Amino acid sequence: MVERYSSASTTILVVDNHSTDGSRAFLKSHPNVRSILLPINVGHGLALDIGFLCARTDYAIALDVDAFPLADTWIDSLLEPLSRGYTIAGARLNREYVHPCCLAIRLERFVRKAHTFDAIYQDGFGEVGEPMSHSDGGPLWFLEVTSQRGPGDVGTVFGDLVYHNFYSTRFRTIAEPTLDHVVARTDPEKAWKEAMDRWVTTK
Repeated sequence: MVERYSSASTTILVVDNHSTDGSRAFLKSHPNVRSILLPINVGHGLALDIGFLCARTDYAIALDVDAFPLADTWIDSLLEPLSRGYTIAGARLNREYVHPCCLAIRLERFVRKAHTFDAIYQDGFGEVGEPMSHSDGGPLWFLEVTSQRGPGDVGTVFGDLVYHNFYSTRFRTIAEPTLDHVVARTDPEKAWKEAMDRWVTTK
């Protein structure tokens, strides 16, 4: 989907966080995609840091593994605010920070401000990428939620430009049948199939 809705000049870099599900074989079959194959799972935040620090472009856009663009205007819509003085642009869910499921920033600023996606808990905030928004010091630009499949945040669409499934990987390390007292294991699976049927296989 990233290739489908991006220009041929777009550099696609995938950080494989020591996957064991066949993703590495898939990546090897796509030589136009630059891959970083990590020898261990270093966690979400550090993997994003590695990807950004290995990028060689003026701008970088983060997409979670369960997020994908929905329109060919998605990159321009994220980068245009950065040309107008906004410092970080992307998805907003519940609080005043840009969620890394879809986040754009100038790489020069990411390095100069010593930003990190690490979930550093300070003053009540600490989601991955949240400290970056709070410490950046510049104005943030948001893609707001335009639809949600539910329950909770499952199947969220931002600005009619980017889909993020949420929860799809969070059940791997816990034994509980639900998360946040509302999301069952089957909910993100059903939402992902619905998203594939609606936005991928039919287009």
